[in-house]
Amino acid sequence: MGVLKKSFFFFLVCASFLMAGFIPIEGTFIQAWMYARWDEPGYIGPKDAWDKEASYWKSLGITQVIDGDIAYKNAGDPNWRACYDSKLDSVVVECYDKDIIFAKAKKYGWKVYIGMGVDNDWWNWDLTNDEHFLKFKAAMMKAGAFAHELYDIYNTQYPENFGGFYSVYEVWNHNKFNYGDSIRNLYADRLAEGFNIVIDSLNKIDPTKPLLFSQFATDDPHSFDISEGGPYGFGTLENNEKFWTRFYEKANFREQDKNLPMDAVGGGGQKIETVEPWTKAYGDAVKNANSPIDYYANIESFQQPPYHFLYDTKRTPLYGQNYNSPAPVGRFARQIAVAQRHTKGIFNFAFSHYHSPVNSIPGYYNVLLNYLQTQKGDEVSPTLPDSIIIIDTVAKNIALSNELGYDVIDSVFKFYWVGAKDDHGIHRVKLNRMVEVNGVVLDSTFAYSVSVSVTSGKPAHEPDSMYFAHSTGRECIGLEYPEEEDCYNPRFKGEADYRFVVQDVWGNETFSKPFTLKSTGGRTTIIPELDTIIMYEIPEKDTLRSYFAIDSAWTKEEPKPTGLKKHPFVSKNGMKLVRNGNTWCVHFVASKSENYHLSVYTPSGARMLEKEVYLNQGENLVPLPNNALGYSRFYIQIKEK
Repeated sequence: MGVLKKSFFFFLVCASFLMAGFIPIEGTFIQAWMYARWDEPGYIGPKDAWDKEASYWKSLGITQVIDGDIAYKNAGDPNWRACYDSKLDSVVVECYDKDIIFAKAKKYGWKVYIGMGVDNDWWNWDLTNDEHFLKFKAAMMKAGAFAHELYDIYNTQYPENFGGFYSVYEVWNHNKFNYGDSIRNLYADRLAEGFNIVIDSLNKIDPTKPLLFSQFATDDPHSFDISEGGPYGFGTLENNEKFWTRFYEKANFREQDKNLPMDAVGGGGQKIETVEPWTKAYGDAVKNANSPIDYYANIESFQQPPYHFLYDTKRTPLYGQNYNSPAPVGRFARQIAVAQRHTKGIFNFAFSHYHSPVNSIPGYYNVLLNYLQTQKGDEVSPTLPDSIIIIDTVAKNIALSNELGYDVIDSVFKFYWVGAKDDHGIHRVKLNRMVEVNGVVLDSTFAYSVSVSVTSGKPAHEPDSMYFAHSTGRECIGLEYPEEEDCYNPRFKGEADYRFVVQDVWGNETFSKPFTLKSTGGRTTIIPELDTIIMYEIPEKDTLRSYFAIDSAWTKEEPKPTGLKKHPFVSKNGMKLVRNGNTWCVHFVASKSENYHLSVYTPSGARMLEKEVYLNQGENLVPLPNNALGYSRFYIQIKEK
């Protein structure tokens, strides 16, 4: 009877998902460098991170997890490096991460698919080369040895949670795909021969355990089949389908095996506009080959910086983050819709890293869950900041970490803002400029800031500042076919018109009116929501040269001043910095009319100012004295008497 009740309950849960049109994300990748810290005492995220993460996975439908990083071998190193208690020859054990993920899987009820090691020289191998092919076959035999050992260790301890194996060797549509049928087929045949070595090993271990793998492809509109006389680069869409059809014909896949190609939208190989035909082509290849393998999607839910932020590394530290960040959920939703049309189900790289509230601001998860439940997005656009403070700093003070040296930097601006709001959260703030490239006007991103994740070593928070450096560097970053913001980065010539753009976690954007950014050697405040953009220039002799931490509580990065026993009372909605004529003021919304205490503290906690002020109920402008505090930051507190 208990079993019947449990089964009936499970039926009701599944039925409710179906009736609501719920779209499950069945599986996710996760990496130990992140999750291994969740139980550590010094972890800056939630102390019950695993319990929270398990609840998020359950709400999204995630029951399967892929952890591919079990062992690797670098070129020139005779040894493999493993993260479990391996006894194989030439394997050095460096950590025991896999014990963690299996123990958590048992606690929360997941299936774990485990990697089988990767020789990192893989990225240099050409399987049409006989010597490289022999190395590949040796690597796949090593993968079989890892699989035997992993199965003996973890399937014995966690038989209900050992889901199967994951091949870490990623295949991409390199130019060999375009060399004609004979070369393409040779590459596909040899790749299949290597996979068959692994499949044979798995059949000897346990023929019921599936093998998963994930390839990727780059869409290159300028690539053609070399037999047609055109240039070649990445394999074309047509040749990609031909390659995988041949591979599926030759590989001895079983019904339980899963192919889940990365859609490459996060990594930049595909644009959201091109991903659908490539997704369909993989499925068509499976059908054409009459392969029994299951075809799933692996959706990349992250977002790379623009090309020049990521690859023009000599200037990247001055222009913006050069790391991946969460994708806006609206783009994620479009990828999900494509996957639904062409695949059996959805895996994801990687919810825990980018959209989980354990690591990021919670708005990503809230909007994503709502979309999966209702297929509806967020229609409310964010608001612009109440004020933006611009500090025109001396270039050499900020450019020392730049490989080009400060001599090439014309000017560096640091932006701080308060008051940007959204009902779910701010994803990204950008500084855009309308530029003309080959007669086409483009809205190019010149600087930006993204929401901060816990994995960056800081508490997760919305973007609140960014740098923008004008450089005399190249106008083109070296792309042969520049598109949109990928290549154009003009030399700064005195003045230019820019716009602030605030983007929420869904992807809705709000644009400020254009304003002129010019080097003044001082400080400037912009009030974006006014009909006319007002720029207040603070002369260099102005003694009030600091900016104000009036919009957030203390963080580990900026420790609480030692002289303060409690955090200053700070209201995001009630306090902001404004300029009234020649005087800096704090805009404060008082709950009632009476006397208040106004205090100003230094970063060390010393109180530099305390005075009593009478405030009326509602909005007030509280003048600040022009004190020569000499600090880069100080803090304001207003409280009832």
